[in-house]
Amino acid sequence: MPPLLKIWLGLILIVILMHVFRVNFGPTIPAALLPIFLGLHDYTFAISTAIFTFVIMIAAFAFRDPAKLTSNDARKMKDTVIITLILALWIGFAFTTKLNVLIIPPVFALIFELFHTEKFHWRMISPRLAVLTLTAILAVGVYHLLPGSVIGSGAINVLITFILCKVFKTPVPVAFGVSLMPLIVPDWGTWAFPVGVFVTTGLLMCISAAYRQIRNNHAILVPRT
Repeated sequence: MPPLLKIWLGLILIVILMHVFRVNFGPTIPAALLPIFLGLHDYTFAISTAIFTFVIMIAAFAFRDPAKLTSNDARKMKDTVIITLILALWIGFAFTTKLNVLIIPPVFALIFELFHTEKFHWRMISPRLAVLTLTAILAVGVYHLLPGSVIGSGAINVLITFILCKVFKTPVPVAFGVSLMPLIVPDWGTWAFPVGVFVTTGLLMCISAAYRQIRNNHAILVPRT
């Protein structure tokens, strides 16, 4: 099976699982896509990843707040289908153009969650975009300054990401994943990676904000009965 079809299949399966368990847990997306993207064929890794993801979903399901699962806040099937289609098209575009720096699983996790957030608006884009872009720039810089030092570079990148989140007063958990990506794949260790993060995050967040604005405006014009 071609890699693109494998990634699409992995995305669809993980989204179906989230819908079944009624949890909006974006990090399961990179957990499913990274092994496929990296071409890992070790069944031990695959099984351990599947089990770990399943356990996380069970925990998320157990500790979810039923009070928040109202008709207004529950994840809508329509939203899920649309964002899954958008991510699939984005991945397909990146594969077709051979721009691997546009395939950033941690960012996909953020976009998936924001797309389902009713209060997400345009003002929330800039601080998150700044944190993720600066994280990518500094992560690549550390990667080149400390070549071969995976543990050292990883520790420094995590610390830098933590500081950036504090400075911008915006917690972006997926930024920690972005900070470690240059250590995983050579394509993500080039200076094209921060550009990819900026373009992917910026464009997909703008699409999410525009969609949410349209949905909210429609909800005002057509009151729920």
